Amino acid sequence: LAGLLGSCRRWPMAEEILKTSGVGVVRRFRASCTVSNKDAGVDCVDVMKVVGAGTLAAHSFGKDPRWKVDLKRYDVEVYGFLFHHSFACGILLGGQWRRNSNE
Repeated sequence: LAGLLGSCRRWPMAEEILKTSGVGVVRRFRASCTVSNKDAGVDCVDVMKVVGAGTLAAHSFGKDPRWKVDLKRYDVEVYGFLFHHSFACGILLGGQWRRNSNE
């Protein structure tokens, strides 16, 4: 799943939307998630690893990723949604949706 996410052709479009929404050039991100069925053997940590690995794969050139993981001082949050047998992933737009307790 991380490879599929990393090879998605929509990343350039998402980056353009981020620029026009006022986020600007992204240097740091964090992965977050929602999991509907925690009894399925998959938890939020598993989903965040997939989302983070796919995001890094999409923004890497050799060993120097353009986007780096930063859980506290991130420019953008990449969010995964796992509901039963469906998975979706997106970038949160429109400002921070929750208070960052690290600021």
